[in-house]
Amino acid sequence: MLAAGPVAEAVAGPAWLRAMLAVEAALSTVEARLGLIPVPAAEAIRAACAAGVDPSVVAEGAAATGNPAEPLVRALRSALPDDIAPYVHKGATSQDVVDTAAMLVVRTAARLILADLAAAGTRAAELAAAHRRTVLSGRTLLQPALPTTFGLVAAGWATALHEASRSLSRVVSERLAVQFGGAAGTLAAFDDFGVGVLEALAAELGLAVPVAPWHTDRVRIAEIAGALGGVAGAVGKIARDVTLYGSFGELSDGQDRGGSSTMPHKRNPVAAVAAAAGAAQAPGLVATLLAAMPHEFQRAAGSWHAEWRPLRSLLEATGSAAYWLRDCLDNLVVHADRMRSTVDDNVDALMAEWAGNVLASHVGRGESRRLIRENTGPLAELVERYAPEARLDPRNYLGSAEELIDRQLRARLPEPVPLNHSVTGQGPPLLLLNSLGSDMSMWDGQVAALSERFTVIRCDTRGHGGSPVPPGPYSLDDLGADVLALLDSLEIGSAHVAGVSLGGVQAMWLAAYAPSRVRRLMLICTASRFAPASGWVERAALVRSSGTAAVADAVVARWFTSEAPPYLVAAARAMIAATPAEGYAGCCGVLEHADVGPLLGSISAATLVVSGAADPASPPDRGREIATAVPAARFETIADAAHLACLERPDTVSGLMLRFLEDA
Repeated sequence: MLAAGPVAEAVAGPAWLRAMLAVEAALSTVEARLGLIPVPAAEAIRAACAAGVDPSVVAEGAAATGNPAEPLVRALRSALPDDIAPYVHKGATSQDVVDTAAMLVVRTAARLILADLAAAGTRAAELAAAHRRTVLSGRTLLQPALPTTFGLVAAGWATALHEASRSLSRVVSERLAVQFGGAAGTLAAFDDFGVGVLEALAAELGLAVPVAPWHTDRVRIAEIAGALGGVAGAVGKIARDVTLYGSFGELSDGQDRGGSSTMPHKRNPVAAVAAAAGAAQAPGLVATLLAAMPHEFQRAAGSWHAEWRPLRSLLEATGSAAYWLRDCLDNLVVHADRMRSTVDDNVDALMAEWAGNVLASHVGRGESRRLIRENTGPLAELVERYAPEARLDPRNYLGSAEELIDRQLRARLPEPVPLNHSVTGQGPPLLLLNSLGSDMSMWDGQVAALSERFTVIRCDTRGHGGSPVPPGPYSLDDLGADVLALLDSLEIGSAHVAGVSLGGVQAMWLAAYAPSRVRRLMLICTASRFAPASGWVERAALVRSSGTAAVADAVVARWFTSEAPPYLVAAARAMIAATPAEGYAGCCGVLEHADVGPLLGSISAATLVVSGAADPASPPDRGREIATAVPAARFETIADAAHLACLERPDTVSGLMLRFLEDA
């Protein structure tokens, strides 16, 4: 019950042993590649690692030596010829192997947790969409309060899961680093080759390269603990909500389980209870890992060892909680009639704020409080008596859930900038969003055909074309706020939206966070995340120092195939070079951090995903990933097109868009 799901196996003893063997095999591989050990020795070591060692030997040796790496190395050496055995573990120390193995175990377990969180977030988003107008009694300090909707509650769940996932994803992608320092963190065994071995080992294992050995700097472990604790907190809040709403009969578990040994009528919310139980274990484990951070000198005497069990247990508990929450939301039954009944039964208490505000405007705040406190009848009658012109049914006080969600989104968004834009054609609105380094002219090949049936809105992204160039870096929220402000200024409630590359990322954000504004969605030559982050940092720095012309040749090489007409390539190069350096660099900041992958499952709009078959920046596999994750999506590939298919194959892109929109 408390170790459910796939994470428990991924962090069990055999998984740690496999991870340590993987580190030893990788170390021999890179040392042979760098000429530090013979190639045949590396091959033999890899074969010994693949064959494995007896776990009982490692376990017994660990108790005698204080860590599991030493008996593992001894077992590997004993399995190899005498002339090869000394090359095992060359230049490394036990903590290098254990810490690096820990990073591999965390990565595997975290990815499993993220998969369950993504599925739970998708289900929460589906509940939010399905129950936008399912009225529910708000409760503050456990008492009835103003009404809300269950859709808004579920939207809050989805948001919390997304934010927690984003934090854990950042740790997985950026903070899981190889540990390699040798006996005292100096890499002394390698003379001038130490840093090269460290970097090659990180590349071989797919881990980050640390600035320096971190054997006694445990900030990375603290960040892992914090991210997992945040996940557990988000899961625990949702699980607690489900159990409490269940106590009012407003939610229930759709599975036939949760029976009582003494009360046969009961159906306890088992999945929510198990999720809450797993989440409740996390804070203490996080605290233990934080308490173990002070490590003495160049090797800790106990603090390092104190991390092992709580880290494993934290992964297991968080993984179990996420697994159970996914199960809980997949089988959740919403009793909308019971929710409405609760609101109706408590209308006076729920509408106290409404009544107080109406009365205060007529008799004063103090007098209104006295009247409400002393009144024994319905508040609506009290309002009718003292404010007869307030012809409002308090049951309708809630208003539109979509408007409420939109207002909350706007409240947290940054201040927008007014975008340079053009509007052509007549018909349903169609918004077109651009790639990095382009302006609205990138859609010239589509606008004529699209304008025959649609009101086409093109705009320059902030920092591009004729739009303002505020200081960067920018965020995806900045770009989203700009687009929403543009739609508002044009008095467009909702539109079809198409985006290329960076514009596609904007479009996915818009469809996830402001679903009522997006009718149909077209994502062209884009990805949910453009990695690695370091590449965008370097590109922004180059552009700021040397201008956008410095990157134009490299960019157009990715935009077009070798068959593209020279005049088209030259025009695109000029468009990039004309982009303001600060605007280009600011949007590099967006792509450095943007990851809309966790949002994809919440996109409800019908979606077309298009990839260029020869696109090196967002290859077709990245497009298929989006189409698989978005519930109502289909996928198309354009042959003989690279990253800017709308420029290279304008007629093909126009045809795909029109066919997709013709039944909208």
